[in-house]
Amino acid sequence: MSEKAVIIGLCGNVCAGKTAAAGMFRDLGARVIDADEVSRFVTKPGKPAFERIARRFGSGVIGADGEIDRGKLGSEVFSDEKKRRALEAITHPEIRDEIAARVEKAVSSGARAVVIEAALLSRGGVLGGMVDHLVLVEASEEKKIERIAERDKLDEAEARKRLKSQEGRNPDYDFVIENSAGMESLRAEIGRLWKKWL
Repeated sequence: MSEKAVIIGLCGNVCAGKTAAAGMFRDLGARVIDADEVSRFVTKPGKPAFERIARRFGSGVIGADGEIDRGKLGSEVFSDEKKRRALEAITHPEIRDEIAARVEKAVSSGARAVVIEAALLSRGGVLGGMVDHLVLVEASEEKKIERIAERDKLDEAEARKRLKSQEGRNPDYDFVIENSAGMESLRAEIGRLWKKWL
């Protein structure tokens, strides 16, 4: 995207270690943009996406604090493809524009690398055209189930169900970082890619 900076898309399934990997890129000097945080930002009260979501899905998805209740909204769209697409039509352009603005700001202020951290990224997706490299962080199914169970205090069966509901694999990544062996192995992989690109 830019001659001044390398733009890295970092994706991965739930509990694969994407956030840990993003932190390691940050430690090396990259600016990290969290697509989930951007999604929350563009749907805050007063933002255009908030008003459109409220009109489309009703007051039932607004929490007592006046903000979008992501749990309720998720339940509303989770099993309804039409509603999910309607939500994406509202939020994706806003998310893309905000991330593009943050990337531009980071590059203008001298960042050598910008990492866009998102659960799902693809070349043809909403952010795909921005990135120079698309990286998938992956871990074994058993390792992800173990991490979900520990993080969310679930038994194995519930953790397995949650993993199944959230998994989505990206077919067009450039690199896979395997993250089943622990933090030092992950750090070494990140360091190898950093040297290769920068």
